[in-house]
Amino acid sequence: MAESTRKLATIVFTDIVGFTKITAKNEPLAMRLIEMQRATLKPIVEKYKGDWMKEMGDGLLLTFNTTKEAIDCSIEIQLTVENVANLNLRIGIHQGEVIQQGHDVLGDDVNVASRIEPFSSPGGIVVTEQINASLLRDPVYQTKFIGAPNLKGIRQSVRIYSVISHGMPQGVELPDDAKIKSPSPAPAPSASSSKMPMILGGIGLLLLIGIGFMVFSGDKSPELKEPVVSEKSIAVLPFDNMSNDADDEYFADGMTEDILTELSKIKDLMVISRTSIMKYKGTTKSIKEIGKELGVATILEGSVRRVGNRVRITGQLINTENDHHLWA
Repeated sequence: MAESTRKLATIVFTDIVGFTKITAKNEPLAMRLIEMQRATLKPIVEKYKGDWMKEMGDGLLLTFNTTKEAIDCSIEIQLTVENVANLNLRIGIHQGEVIQQGHDVLGDDVNVASRIEPFSSPGGIVVTEQINASLLRDPVYQTKFIGAPNLKGIRQSVRIYSVISHGMPQGVELPDDAKIKSPSPAPAPSASSSKMPMILGGIGLLLLIGIGFMVFSGDKSPELKEPVVSEKSIAVLPFDNMSNDADDEYFADGMTEDILTELSKIKDLMVISRTSIMKYKGTTKSIKEIGKELGVATILEGSVRRVGNRVRITGQLINTENDHHLWA
């Protein structure tokens, strides 16, 4: 077992915009895009003395010793990938204490970075108040407050700012009541429900690829001396509606149900029922707490956000024992 150390770090979380759709349409292209991302970004991260901690599907987890190194690296990354076809990124940055185990980091502050990233505009950067306080000391950087959403599984208050200098696009300003979790009841299906099969087909394929890899390769952590749950077990938490329109709650609930249906077809995979997981809709409990209550090794959580005719879908597969992101 790798030795654990605590340290203060600036955490950067990135993912590729539209990667689910690309994978559904052209899997070889998606795999080449991952390789291109690695080849393009690693030299930039090394230039700013960053640590390439983990790749999670199309997502990256990076850490830096200073805020300036992290923000300058992120800006250069976004300016560089502008010229790379299909490599369109969102970036979220937060600073806090992390627990480092070998080539991995974990902790609540790591989760904050991953939770704020979806609020970035494509090609943009969002940061928390801790990062923004450092940027205010240097007039070279300009930011704009976009909101203080209630982030799922995060108990600390988080204010999000969009970097608007250096040619970065401004993030969408959130309404006062914006949340990643929406406790309002789902309305009856509307005419827009005809779009659901197409949306579910795209994300469903990618999610099942990631889950299938996890299930059959296994996350066999040597430190688990007395496993109390099956490694091949999963709960799919209700997908969150991040849109301003309550009608989109139907899309989020429909996505959860379709994924549950497809997962139940995988032999030897224990899938928690919809009845059991719906009580966690809008919960503030941590992944570890939910995993312990349901007796599962992994949890899949996700969100749906629609702006106009565009739909943004995210999904994360998390190890309930150590809160590690296995796939995103």
